[in-house]
Order: sequence, then structure tokens, then C-alpha cells
Amino acid sequence: MLNPNLSISNTIIVVLVVFSCFSASSQDLSTIGEKPIWKETKITGGIGGSLVGYDTRGQAAQRPPFYWLINANINIDVYGMSIPFSATFTSQNQDFAQPFNQFGLSPKYKWVTAHLGFRSMQFSQYSLAGLTFLGAGVELEIPDSKWTVKAMGGRLIKAIPLSNGLNVVSETPAFERWGYGTNVGYKHKTGQIGFSIFKGQDVSTSINTDSLLLLKPAENVVAAITLQQKIGKRLSFNSEFALSAFTRDRRLDPTESNEFGYENNFGWLVKSNSSTVTNSAFTGNLTYSVKAHSFGVTYRRVGPEFQSMGATYLNNDLEEVTGNIGTAVFNRKLNLAGSLGFQRNNLADNLYTDDRRVIGSANVTWLVSQKVILSGIYSNFRASSDPSAVNVLDTIRFVQVTANYGLVATYSSSSEKFGHNIVLSNNYQQANSISDGDLQTVENGSEFYNSNLSYTLSLIPNQINLTAAANYNQFISPGIVNEAIGPTLAVSKPFFNRKLTTMLAYSLFNNYLDKKFQDTSSNIMASLGFSYKEHHQVKLDGRFLTRTGSTSTPIDEIQAALSYNYTF
Repeated sequence: MLNPNLSISNTIIVVLVVFSCFSASSQDLSTIGEKPIWKETKITGGIGGSLVGYDTRGQAAQRPPFYWLINANINIDVYGMSIPFSATFTSQNQDFAQPFNQFGLSPKYKWVTAHLGFRSMQFSQYSLAGLTFLGAGVELEIPDSKWTVKAMGGRLIKAIPLSNGLNVVSETPAFERWGYGTNVGYKHKTGQIGFSIFKGQDVSTSINTDSLLLLKPAENVVAAITLQQKIGKRLSFNSEFALSAFTRDRRLDPTESNEFGYENNFGWLVKSNSSTVTNSAFTGNLTYSVKAHSFGVTYRRVGPEFQSMGATYLNNDLEEVTGNIGTAVFNRKLNLAGSLGFQRNNLADNLYTDDRRVIGSANVTWLVSQKVILSGIYSNFRASSDPSAVNVLDTIRFVQVTANYGLVATYSSSSEKFGHNIVLSNNYQQANSISDGDLQTVENGSEFYNSNLSYTLSLIPNQINLTAAANYNQFISPGIVNEAIGPTLAVSKPFFNRKLTTMLAYSLFNNYLDKKFQDTSSNIMASLGFSYKEHHQVKLDGRFLTRTGSTSTPIDEIQAALSYNYTF
């Protein structure tokens, strides 16, 4: 077990502080010494600043009347190692910090990659699944071999103590957690197989606990086997099977059993006690692909109370089967995709209710011509809850259905003088519920409808774009209907070989509540940008917002910003 009290861990931290500004996905150190360091060094980044003015009437100010901001981002690349740096200064607050305060680096030499500092590694979805840790790791891709080896060890969670021994001010208390593991993989012509083992453990002395606190130091060991296999030319199978032993309170006295079990076979890693729970998880996927068609089925079963300290979040106590299909027909002009899945819980049959879910989706894209494209989406989520215990007096059956429909039509054409683009988009969402066999629709659910129609005319010789759009939104909830409708107009044009860009836009919305007019909001936006020698950019932005109504106080809001950026 990794002991955080060992002096070696403190030494690692000191070394990492020296490299606290280094961060890269993988640094190749094999080229060091071949060229002078100044030829292997590249500096990129930028510095910029903004001046912002703001004023409003009829409402409380949302921000200061004037403020400024200066920011800098610099990245130094040496032998493939990236050294990023940033600083931000404002009139309200000054902040000077490294962007990666979770510092780390991953130097690479030939077939060896090391991970130091705050890093993340991937073994499998049920063992170590990309969890960030502070420590060290290594990846070996052994040359002239089909074997790969990964190993890691470090701190998973920093201790969060109780405030005044009892209460926590802002964060949930947590024990300091350490973990380590290894992964061995073997690749062959038609697939690969891998074995992972990962152990996590809380340090019981890292925080002072109170008898009223339910937090207990835990321990976990997960062993997983992954398989990827091609079967013939068109069939492929991927799977993972994992076993987990999770001890909720490692302070309890260990127990011994003569029965054949997971704890006994891994006794050198697992010291089980009365709080230890063992369970398994399995995921399998079978896919058949031929030309532009694919068919697949996925089965997943995660046992009750299955937990892994190496995964950020896992749903347990579920079993699901999902089928999917994807195809392209008519010379790939029509693309179809869909899926249908069934999910249930209460695998141990020890809960009061059984929850069942049906999830379906469909996506269609039709290339009608070179100018017209139609696409539609549909998704449906249905969840039901039924009583499963005979002593449950409340036998109400509850079903909830959420559906989403979408349709987008696009037309585009161009000539030497003109370009035309028309987009019509519609989206509808509905949530219904069924209780005691009665359908409760909008009265006890909600509906949302959004529609947008836009047209853009491009005057190509003059480089002018003119846009007109109509917008409509409707939201229906129990007893309330909100609606908003209005147009948008915009024009943009560049000057001086696109060194100067201009834009002006205006939008208006009439807002209604239960079909009664409430107020009108309008928004005028303008921008002016200038670029010089690809390194200097100056931009002036302005926005003016008004809201007027028969029963509300008129509101005016204006904001202007001048910004400059230099990149190198």
C-alpha cells in the first residue's frame, strides 16, 4: 500500500513543484542534444486588454459602470515539453496563477512514457477509468513484442477536514484516498486482451471524525478483464468483466471464511470484514458491419452495490439490452440511424419497487439534392415504477414519458453574384405522466416548442451578407403559457481586404403570458474590428437593450467595449 507518510512521497512533491508549470500529453526526450536548445525552443501566445463601459436605467446595475481587464497567455515549447503561463489583471480583482495548478508532465523516451504529478490513466471502464491522481505512473510499449504494461500509484482524493470538528463550511468532508494498480495487455492480429487490478484505500487518520458523522474510511479492490476480438471480416466483439470487493469501513476487525469466494482468492489484497460487499459488472457488445451498414447489440449488467474507487461515477443495480442500427442507402444520400433499449433495476429483488425504462431514438438525414438537405430526429424516454413487495400498501403505478422531435430543412445556392441560404428549424419537447392508469398530459407535464426561419443573402462581389430571421418560442407548464415572437435583422461587410470587419444586428421580441401581451424587448448590437499584419487585432463592440411594457418599468441598458490583442 502507498503510505502518504513516507518521505519518498514528500520528495516527489518537491520535485514536482520544480516542474509545476510543465504539462504535455507526452514529451519525446530522445531528441535532446541533437540541436542547440534555442533551435528546439518555440514561444507562442498573446497579450490583450479590454476597456468596458456600462450603464442602465430602470433596474439595478448588473456590473460596475467602468472596468478594465488585461490578460496574457504564453506557452514555451522545449523538446516537446509545454510550459504554459497565464496572468489576468482586472480593476475589480487581480489574479496571478498558473493555468495548470494541477501540475504534471509525461516525458517519453522511446517506448517508455512516465507520468508525474497530476495525471490520469485509463485501464478499463470498471477499474481505473481516467481518474486524476497525484503521483507517478508508467506505460511500456515493449518493442518487438505484443505486450503493453501500465502501472500507477498516487493520491486520488485530498483530505477535506471537518470545520471545528463538527461542521463543514463549503465542502463535503472526505478522507485522504490513495490508490495504485497495474494493467497488462496483449495484442494479436485480430484483437487484444487485457487484465487490470486496482486498489484504493482511505487513510483513516487523515481527518478527525465525529461520532455523529456517517463518513467511514473505505477500501476497494477491482479486478477486470477486457477483450476485443474480430470474428471474420464483418463481426466484432468487445467486452469487459470486473469483480469488486468494497469495504465500507476498513477499521472493523477482519473476518475469515472457509467458503470459496473472491475475498479468499485475493486475500493478500483484500482484508474483508462485516462491511465488505462483493459484486460483479459486465459489458458486452456485438457489432456486424458491411459496407455502409452496421447492426449491433449491447448487454450490460452492473450488480447491486457494485462500486469502484477508480471510476468517477458508475450506475449500479441495473441490467440493460440495447440494439442499434446505422445505414446509408441510395448512394449514401439517405442516412438512417436508430436505437432501442430496455433497462431494469432491483436485480437482487430486495427493493420495494421495480423501475423499468425504454429508450428509443431515430435520426434521418436526406441529401435531397446539392442544394436541399432535410434532417429529422426523434427520441423517447419512458420510465415506469411498479410495486414489487407484497407489504406495500400504496400500489400506484407511475409512468413518465419524455419525447423530443426535431426537423431541420436547409437550402443553399450560389452564383458569381449572389448566394442564398435558407434554414427552417423546428423542435418540440413533451413530458407526460401516467398515474393509476390515467394519462396526465400538459396539465401535469410540460411542453416546449421552438421555431426559427432565417434567410441570408450574400452579395458576393461586394462581400455583403444580409440576414433576416423570424423566431417563435412557446413554453407550456401547468397553468402557464409563455410565448415570445419577433424578427432579427443583421448585416455584415469586410473592408480593405478583410482587414476591417463590420457588423450590425437588431432583434425584437414581443412577450406574452397566457396570450396577454407583457412587454417588448429589443436589442441592437454593433461591432467594428481591425487586423494589422496578422498579429494585432483591435475591436469595438456595442450593445443597447430596451424593454418596455404596459405594466412594467421601462428598462434601458447600454454597454461598450474596446479591446486589443497581440499574438506571436
